Amino acid sequence: MALDLRERVTEFLGEMVGTPFPDEARVQLRAARRDPLLMGDQIRRAWVDFVDAECRAGPVLLVLEDLHWGDLPTVQCVDAALRLLAERPLMVLAVARPEVRAAFPALWSERGTMELGLGELPRRACERMVQAALGERASADHVTEIVRRAAGNPFFVEELVRATAEGRDAREAPETVLAMVQARFKDLDAEQRRLLRAGSVLGEVFWQGAAARLLGLGQDGGAALGARLAELERREWIVRQPEPRFAGETEFAFRHGLVREAAYTMLTEVDRRLGHRLAGAWLEEAGERDARVLAEHFEHGEELTAAARCYERAAEQALEASDLDGALARVDRAFACAPGEDAAGRLHTLAATAHNWRGAFVEAERAAKAAVALAPAGGKAPHVALAMLAWASGALGKAEQLEAVASSLPLDRKDAALDRDLVLAWYSTATWLRELGRHAAAAALEQIMEEMQPEHLEPGLAGHIFVTRNIAALYPPRRLELALRLAEAAFHAYERDGALRDACLMRGGIGEMQTRLGAYESAASTLHDAKRVAVQLDLPFVVNSTSILLAQIGVARGQSAAAKVLAAAVVEDARAFGNARHMGHARVLLAQALLDLGELAEACTQASTAVDDLTASPAQQAIAHATLAHVLLREGRAVEALSAARVAFETVERLGGLTEDESLVHLALAEALHACGDGDAARAALATARDQLRAEADAIESPALRRSFLEAVPEHARILALAEEWGLADG
Repeated sequence: MALDLRERVTEFLGEMVGTPFPDEARVQLRAARRDPLLMGDQIRRAWVDFVDAECRAGPVLLVLEDLHWGDLPTVQCVDAALRLLAERPLMVLAVARPEVRAAFPALWSERGTMELGLGELPRRACERMVQAALGERASADHVTEIVRRAAGNPFFVEELVRATAEGRDAREAPETVLAMVQARFKDLDAEQRRLLRAGSVLGEVFWQGAAARLLGLGQDGGAALGARLAELERREWIVRQPEPRFAGETEFAFRHGLVREAAYTMLTEVDRRLGHRLAGAWLEEAGERDARVLAEHFEHGEELTAAARCYERAAEQALEASDLDGALARVDRAFACAPGEDAAGRLHTLAATAHNWRGAFVEAERAAKAAVALAPAGGKAPHVALAMLAWASGALGKAEQLEAVASSLPLDRKDAALDRDLVLAWYSTATWLRELGRHAAAAALEQIMEEMQPEHLEPGLAGHIFVTRNIAALYPPRRLELALRLAEAAFHAYERDGALRDACLMRGGIGEMQTRLGAYESAASTLHDAKRVAVQLDLPFVVNSTSILLAQIGVARGQSAAAKVLAAAVVEDARAFGNARHMGHARVLLAQALLDLGELAEACTQASTAVDDLTASPAQQAIAHATLAHVLLREGRAVEALSAARVAFETVERLGGLTEDESLVHLALAEALHACGDGDAARAALATARDQLRAEADAIESPALRRSFLEAVPEHARILALAEEWGLADG
C-alpha cells in the first residue's frame, strides 16, 4: 500500500475505532469532521481499502461474535467489503442470537449468505451434560427429569443441574427458565441482588465504576464492591471480560441474557429512572461513543434535554453510516423529547439533509422550511437549512420559493463570514436558479463567487466555486470546453478534499460535458468510472444519472437496442425511488431509442409520458416535447409535431436557454415547420439553430473537440446537413 494511501487509511480507521489523529495538516480528515456523510464515506472507503490490502496478502476470515449487539455502521462496513471485494478471498463468520433479525432484517441478504441455525440440543447431548456435571449423583431419574424439563435448552440444563447439585429437587423447579433464574435470586444476599440490579440497568455488560456510581458508593466502598463482584463471578452469575471497552475499568457481562432480564424486572420504576439517569451520565463521562445508547438512558431516566441532545448526535452518527432511515428515526426520537428551538432547528436541518439524499423532496422541503422558520427573529437562517431548502425547491420546480431562498442569503461577502455552509448555500441556490430559468437571481450569487479566488480557498470550497462557474458556462453564450475544464477542476478539488460524493457527482459532470461535445469514447469511460464509484458509495440517483447519459451515448452511436434496455431499467429504478425527474429523463432516452428502432407507437407513448413526468423540470420537459415532435413527424402527424415543437421552443425562450442541448428543440421546430409547408419559417428556424451551433463551436479551442461537437453529435450533424440541403446562406 502506497504511503499516502496508508496514511489516509490509518487516519480514518482511527476515526472508526475511537483513536483520532490531529487534523491540522490533514485536509481530508478536517473536511470529513465537518460533514457526517463525508466522514461515513471516508471510513467505509478506508475499511474496504484495508481489507482489500489484507486479502491481497492472503485469505481473510473475519469473525463477528454476538452480532445481535452490533451496530449498523459495523454491519454496513462489512457489507461494503463483501460487495466490493466479491472476487477477493474474504469470508465473514458471524455468530448471533435470533434477535439479530429484528436488529438487521436484511442482513447481507444479497451477499450469498449461508445461515446455519442452532436447534434444540439433542437428548443424548443433554444427558451427557447432566452426567458430566453431577457425576455419581446423576441417577437415571434425575437425568431423565432434567432432560425433559430443559427441552433442549442448554442454559436450562445448567440451571436445573445447579439446582440439583445444591440439593433442590429438579421436579419442583419453576416451569420456565426465567422464573427459575428469578427464584435463584433468593440465594443471594441483599447487597448482591442490589449489585445485579444496578448492573442490569446498563445492559448485557456493565462496569465496576458504573455499578459503584449507581449504588452510591464512594472510594471507601470499592473493596467491598470488588469482593461482591468476585463472588458473583465465582457463582457464575457474571463473567469478567478480558478486554474492557473503557480504559482503566473492569467490565463484566451477565452470564446469560435471561440473568440480566431477571435482574432488571426486579427494579421499581423509581429505581429504573434514577438508574438510567446515572448510567447515562457515567457512560458519557467514560467516553461512550454511541450517542443512541446515551440518549436511551437519558430518555428512560426522564432527562429529556440530555436525551434530545444525544439523539441529535445519534442522528448525525446515522448519517455518517449513510443510514438515512436511521437518522430520521433518531430525529423523531429527539423531537419526542421536546427539544428547545435551537435544537429543533438543527434537527429539522438533519431531517432535510437525509430526505434530500433519499430523493424525498417534499419531505425535505417541509423539514427545511421548518428549520428556516425557527431562525431567531431578525436573525439569519442557518446556511445549511437554506441550502437544503434550495435543493428541495429546485427539484420540485418551485422557482419563486427558490428566489426567496436567494434573497435570504447575504449578497456581500463583507457581511458574512466565509464558510463551507454559506458557499454550499450560494452554489446550491445558484445552480437550481439557472435550471429553472431565473438567471438574474442566479447571476447575483454567481457574481459573489466570481470574486473569489479558488486557489486561495480550501479544496471543498474551491470545488463549489468551480461547479457554479461550470453551470454558468452552459448558458448563452455557451462555452462547452470551458465548462468541461471547470468540471475537471471541481473534480480535482473535491478529490483533494476527500469529498467522495461531490467528486463522484463531478466525475459524472465531466462525462456529461464530454457527451455534449461528442467525445463519446472518453465520455463512456468517464461515466462507467462514475457509475462504479456511485455503486461503491451507494448513491442510486448518481447510478441512474450516469446510466441516462450512457443511454444517450448509445442512441448517438447507433446502439439503440442496448440504450433501450438501459433506459428502461432506469425508469424502473427511478420509479422505485419516486424520482420523477430521472424517470422522465430516462423515458426521453427510451423514446429516442425506440424511434431509432422504428417502434413508433411505443416511442410516442414514452415521450408523452415523459412530458407528464417532467412537469416540475421545465428544461427537461422541453427536451421531452422536442422528442415527441420528432416521433410525431416520423408518424406523419406534422401538425401535432409542430404543436409539440412550439411548446418546447417557447420553454427555451422563457427559460433563457437550457443546460441541456437545445439543438434537438431547434431541429424539431425547423423540421415540423417544413413538414407543415411553412418553408420560410422553417429556413429561419434552421438558420438560427445553425448560427447558434457555429457560435458554440467557435468557443471550442481544441480542434478535436470542435470537430466531434459538429460532426459526431447527430442533431448537430443533421442541422448542418439540412442547412446545406436547403441552401441556407451563411449568417
